[in-house]
Amino acid sequence: MLSVPILYVVFNRLDTVKKTFPVIKQQKPLKLYIAADGPRKNKTGEDVECTDVRNWILSQIDWNCDVHTLFREENLGCKYGVSKAIQWFFQNEEKGIVMEDDILATNSFFQYCEKMLDWYQNDETIGFISGCTLSKYVEKKSEDYFLSTIPGVWGWASWNKKIKNYNPDYASLLNNKKVTTIMLNKRAEKNLLNNSLKSAKGEIDTWDYQMSDYMVSNKMYTIYPKMNLIRNCGFEGKSTHTFGIPSWYKDVSYEFNFIKLDTIKLNKKYAKGYESTHVISFFTVIKISIRSFFKHFRICRFLYYKVIKKN
Repeated sequence: MLSVPILYVVFNRLDTVKKTFPVIKQQKPLKLYIAADGPRKNKTGEDVECTDVRNWILSQIDWNCDVHTLFREENLGCKYGVSKAIQWFFQNEEKGIVMEDDILATNSFFQYCEKMLDWYQNDETIGFISGCTLSKYVEKKSEDYFLSTIPGVWGWASWNKKIKNYNPDYASLLNNKKVTTIMLNKRAEKNLLNNSLKSAKGEIDTWDYQMSDYMVSNKMYTIYPKMNLIRNCGFEGKSTHTFGIPSWYKDVSYEFNFIKLDTIKLNKKYAKGYESTHVISFFTVIKISIRSFFKHFRICRFLYYKVIKKN
C-alpha cells in the first residue's frame, strides 16, 4: 500500500477516469483525496456526467482507505477549481502526489514520488517533483534523475511547506517587473511571467502558469526522472486545454527503479530544451503568417467574385 497521500482531480470525463483511476487503485493509497469541479450551467447534461464520474470512482474504492472528497455543486473553472483543490489537499497533508484525471501513470511513478519526497524534503532549493519528462531533451548520459527549472504539472508531487504560499492569483510581475528567476532563457522567462500575469488577472483560465511562476521566481528547482513515467490521455474533444498533441510530446512511458544519487545537479540541456517549449520559434511564426495570408487571400477572393465582380 502507498503511504503517500494522493489528490485526484476530476470533472466530467468518465471514459478518461476509467483509464487512469485503475492505476491509482493498484497502488492502494492509505489516503485518497478526490476533488471534482461542479457542472457548468450552460452545458446540458453535464450535471449527470459529473455525478457519474464521482459515483464510479467511489464504487471502485474497495481497499482500506481514508477517503476525503471535495465535490462542488457549482463550476469554478480550471483556474480556481484545480488550484483550490491543491490548496485544500496541502492544508491537510505535509506532502503528497497530485494527479488530474487525464494522467496515466506507470507504477514506478508512485515509488519515484515517494522516494523523492522523502530524500529531498529538507532541501530548500527543491520545491517540485515532476513525473513527465520530455525525452527528446534528455541525453543518454544523463543521471537517473536531475534538476530542471520549469515544473511539469502532468503528474507531480510536493510538500506543504514549499507550496503553501502558492495561489491562483499569484504573479511575480504584479509585485516586481524586474523579477529574476532561475530560468536560463530570457524569452521563455518573459513569456512564462506574462502568461502567469494574464492567468492571475483572469485573462487565461488556468492554474499552472502561476505555479511555475511561483516556483521559478522563488528559485526552487524541479526534480525530473530520466525516464518518462507519465502518459497524458487527455488529448480529445472534451478536454479544456489539450486539443492537439504538442510536437514535443512523445506518448510513451517506462517503469524504472530509482537509486539515490550522491548529488543531484541542474541539467542545463534539459532545462533549456523544456524552456524552449514556452517560446514561439521563428519558423512557427513564419508558418502561422503563411497560413494567415492564404486564409485571408481566400476570403478576399471569395468577396471579390461574390460581391464586387457580381455587381
